[in-house]
Amino acid sequence: MINEFRLPECIYEEIYADGEKCGSYCCKEKSRLLLRLFIPRGYKTLSIKIRIYGDGGRGRTLYTAEGVFEYAMGDRDVYSFYIPREFTANAGIFFYDYFRTAYDCESAEFSTGGGDLKDGNGLGQMLVVRPDMMRKSYIPAIYHVFVDRFNRAGNEKPKKYAQMCKPEDEIPEYSKYPGYHIDNEYFYGGDLDGVTEKLPYIESLGVSLIYLSPVFEARSNHKYDTGDYSKVDPMFGGEEALSRLITEAKKRGIGVILDGVFNHTGADSIYFDRYSNYGGNGAYSSPTSKYRDWYSFSEYPDKYDSWWGIRSLPRIRPGCEGFRRFITGEGGIIEKYMQMGIAGWRLDVADELTDDFINALKDRVSSVSPDGIVYGEVWENATNKEAYGVRRRYIEGGMLDSVMDYPIRTAVKEYIRNGEAERFSATVADIMGKYPPRASSMLMNSLGTHDTARILTELAGKRAGELTPEERCAERLTASEKKHGLALVRLAYLLISALPGAPCIYYGDEAGMEGYGDPFNRRYYPWGKEDKETVDFYSAVGKMRREHQDALSGSIEIVECKSDLLVIDRIGENETLRFIINRSGEEIEYPLAGASNVAVIPPFSGKWFVL
Repeated sequence: MINEFRLPECIYEEIYADGEKCGSYCCKEKSRLLLRLFIPRGYKTLSIKIRIYGDGGRGRTLYTAEGVFEYAMGDRDVYSFYIPREFTANAGIFFYDYFRTAYDCESAEFSTGGGDLKDGNGLGQMLVVRPDMMRKSYIPAIYHVFVDRFNRAGNEKPKKYAQMCKPEDEIPEYSKYPGYHIDNEYFYGGDLDGVTEKLPYIESLGVSLIYLSPVFEARSNHKYDTGDYSKVDPMFGGEEALSRLITEAKKRGIGVILDGVFNHTGADSIYFDRYSNYGGNGAYSSPTSKYRDWYSFSEYPDKYDSWWGIRSLPRIRPGCEGFRRFITGEGGIIEKYMQMGIAGWRLDVADELTDDFINALKDRVSSVSPDGIVYGEVWENATNKEAYGVRRRYIEGGMLDSVMDYPIRTAVKEYIRNGEAERFSATVADIMGKYPPRASSMLMNSLGTHDTARILTELAGKRAGELTPEERCAERLTASEKKHGLALVRLAYLLISALPGAPCIYYGDEAGMEGYGDPFNRRYYPWGKEDKETVDFYSAVGKMRREHQDALSGSIEIVECKSDLLVIDRIGENETLRFIINRSGEEIEYPLAGASNVAVIPPFSGKWFVL
């Protein structure tokens, strides 16, 4: 009796597009795909078959083919599968798995597998992308500035309601319980000219791209409640200060990207105008407002759709054509700031923007600057992400150049703090094995952001869930905790810098800032009180990333991955760079090349070597 069995997870594979090895994530448009399968020898196999399914899992088989035995390699047999061009004619996502046929069930060592097929779980994934997603783009490092909390040049114009704080002041307001209202009207005075003043420092960290928190006119200190997209907030120095920053940054080879908040506006805005501070012509204040169609009201005017129920953030109606034209159309907001010379955008809550909107935005960016960058805030693997029941096409169609890589952040954090080696290697394999070259080479790899706790606190502090809001406000690491924690921060930064993509420094992480989540992760930068050892280490890593672009643009190989030892090779055309991470409390010796060449790695530290 002939039976059919799914192949086990011990099988591995390689994928080639037009003869070029491309990992397990994509192929060139209209190219010929070759899947090469490596199977342990000794199984009672009659044949090996591949089955390809459309988006939605095994319910829709698109193609079945038998493998051709190609050659034996060590203890494995190699089979090849040639996939017709019809599967690579258009960008899209496919899933597949392999089966073998054998004479009897009892002799089969293979599991039948299973899983949630709707998400392709338990299946291999093939992502066919547009040719432009096959290009790589190397970014040495990114610096993420929360403008109000970075540096004060003193050219801002405080608003009447603004309550000004000194750099040493503690965060004055925070949520005491879920749903607790915060006005966010306490300001520390950081401005765009303050960022310009610190460009020599930012450059010293090896940075080639600055990502600014929102700069549009808004009532709050965080500016995610846009009041007027067409204006740069006067407390940040206005449009003139942004122009000065762009100009001076370019002289140093540094680009500036803006935070695009296009899912919602502020209630106190020219578009909604709940408080009639903008002339009474907004959607809330006037039923005949030209912006009325932007928002959804269940009972006009007081019951309206808002972002996560936050009344100060009325939500833009999904698919609103008028809003899309205003932002992405000719002469619109995207064009205005691109023409000022910015390098691109980071899209806030990209999951809540429609594909049509993101496509239009990307097209407008490219029409002004072919090299313009569009990042998306996506917290999961962006190649197969579903949001609100819809498969998103962020990567395959080139809507986004890349994303904020939160899965890698979590994997690095848990490895450095807890030694979770298997989780780390699995996450790297999943992300790097599915993203096309452009997306993986540009990943925004952050250890901290304005939406997360400070990495120092995450690695060395108490868990946030163990503390009340009042305790999170007052909690500080002891001297010994901070010393050990900073060693772990340096180790984490070296590790994330060894991976494909660009390490993104959240302002002050390199200085030893600590704090739990919003707003305690948004304190003022401690100028003059930085941890010099950590700043110097970040600068050294930045220099390394600028000097070894060839290796860091190449492939990645995890040579060894244990709870206390991690060895990663980055392999370029002309050189190989080896990173050794020692998260144990003991000094280790690791051979590099030959018995006489040994690397000595101190406890809780890491080094890199040119092989």
